[in-house]
Amino acid sequence: MKKIYLLGLIFFISGMAFSQQFIRNSIMQSANNYQALKRLQNPNSTFRIQASGNKKQMDSVIVQMKGSGNWIKFMKILYIYDPSENQLSNTTFDFNSNTWKKDQKQTYSYDASGQITETISSSWDTTSNQWVDNSKTIMSRVSNLYTEEYLSWNGSTNQWEKQSKQEFYSNQNNKDTLKLEYSWISNHWKNEYKNRYIYNSNNDIILELSQRTISGIWSNSDKIEYSYDGNNKLIEELYFNWIIPTQSFVHFDKNIMGYDNQNNMIYELSYNYDTTNTTWIKSDSTSNIFASNSDLSSKKEYTWNSTTNLWEADAKYNYTYDNNFAFADLVLPKQEFDEEDMIFFNHMLKIMEEFESINGQWKPTLKYNLYYSDFIGNSIEEPKNSSISITPNPANDYFSINMDGNQQINVEIYDANGRKLKTQQLNSSNNISIQNLESGIYFIRITDSNNQIYTRKMIKE
Repeated sequence: MKKIYLLGLIFFISGMAFSQQFIRNSIMQSANNYQALKRLQNPNSTFRIQASGNKKQMDSVIVQMKGSGNWIKFMKILYIYDPSENQLSNTTFDFNSNTWKKDQKQTYSYDASGQITETISSSWDTTSNQWVDNSKTIMSRVSNLYTEEYLSWNGSTNQWEKQSKQEFYSNQNNKDTLKLEYSWISNHWKNEYKNRYIYNSNNDIILELSQRTISGIWSNSDKIEYSYDGNNKLIEELYFNWIIPTQSFVHFDKNIMGYDNQNNMIYELSYNYDTTNTTWIKSDSTSNIFASNSDLSSKKEYTWNSTTNLWEADAKYNYTYDNNFAFADLVLPKQEFDEEDMIFFNHMLKIMEEFESINGQWKPTLKYNLYYSDFIGNSIEEPKNSSISITPNPANDYFSINMDGNQQINVEIYDANGRKLKTQQLNSSNNISIQNLESGIYFIRITDSNNQIYTRKMIKE
């Protein structure tokens, strides 16, 4: 029901909305069950990293476009997490002049209980070579009230300016019953829209009613009615528009869903309503094919041709998984995936391939490669009461090590798989170049003049 509406990245290319916003209280919470610790050891050194069982974190997604016979790098998204599996940021890069160029960034803040409190959206300024803030969302929770306030950055005044606000009121079952939308006008909040939500005895939403103000008077806007089968699976969404002259609701469109015996949604049909002939007209459809373990293996999208009265294929998507890792083993960018996206993560999704239908032939257009590494969390071995830190972190071209005294140290850099990439002896006051490293997560092993060993996690953007 409730989504955290961010002004950040919407991973939406050629009609496939893969990355969306996180729904509060969604089933993503079930991913927070830690398993037994294990140790990963690089066979060429004594450096060890503790990781949580087989838990894997999604580090990045690289998108490729199909060129004239070749796959061309197009976009990359880098995800960063804290030790509690909270997503700290996502950074997008464009591939230009044979290198990755920073483009957009979202950063997230949390309170002590892990609830998100703030998001900031930034763009990379190629002139100043730094991130420039664009927008911000502030989240707050008091009893049964959840609020999101949206602000934009005014570069002329160097101040955040209020834009809009949403308030969500929930019932004793933590279900939203009322949403109020405001705009900041003449230095005060003006309530312009509201939505009411009604549920059945199973806590499934059955009615969503939207209203808006017209000349200071509340008027109906539209509504959605939801129907379910005996397994509490959604089987119909019926949309209505409010007609002011007749003061009545009229049909607008509808979606019908069907499921297999494992409750996987195998099709969705969409219809538009012809008010002149008072009939439903087919619009488009989606069919899903699932493997025996309920992994979504492929999806096809069709458009209805009213001239030929036939479904015409538009797009197809194929999905490849690593079945050694189930949903509970994954650390995912929670701020971008909602419940509907969980259909892709019954197991570890590795590759998505997109095709379009041209003259009856499937032509590849896009490929999404998803990369994971062992989730390290806060379990890196290190001496207690250590004050050593790395700055800047995240880093771009270099980082330095902050520690007591200017002493001779040995520095080793490892990737997320425990492979040693670089060794350097230097004074703790020196900078360490990382220009030749790809964007991602690295581990820094520091040996001081007393042969004491420390490890730190470093992120390169």
